[in-house]
Amino acid sequence: RERMLTITDQVPVGLYRTTPDGRIVGGNEALMNILGYEDRGALLGANVWDHYVRSEDRRAQIEAADRINSGWRELELRRVNGEVIWVRDWANAVTDAAGNTEYFDGVLEDITEQRLTDARFRAAFEDAPIGMSIAGFDGRIVRANSAAADLLGYPVDRVQGMHFSEYSF
Repeated sequence: RERMLTITDQVPVGLYRTTPDGRIVGGNEALMNILGYEDRGALLGANVWDHYVRSEDRRAQIEAADRINSGWRELELRRVNGEVIWVRDWANAVTDAAGNTEYFDGVLEDITEQRLTDARFRAAFEDAPIGMSIAGFDGRIVRANSAAADLLGYPVDRVQGMHFSEYSF
């Protein structure tokens, strides 16, 4: 058991086990850091419902975890100190022989900085005074700002989907 804790504490993402009612019954050091706990004892006495900014996110996560291959979800959580963070969460329901959920095992990754960086890029892109567009590998415009649309004389939604050769000089 101690050896397994040592291995999981070296993983850079939060690993957890919660009960269906939300009690945290297992978690590694990264999970403690993500949620802002000082020690494992405090973490293991906590209820995950207290960390959800929106309770409907927890309900949706439970529903998704009950399906096979539930996939990753991005949502907001609240640290112990009240700070709101963005996380990427994947959970899987572990069931007994009768099919009843005994607990959820999952992985939690803090993506707050990535979200902030994405938001800054979007703002810089959209608000740029020069025309900017992003093309896919096929040469089709997947995103254009309003300055690019104005320059080309088309609405933004028309520019998106065009092939760059239609307006390159």
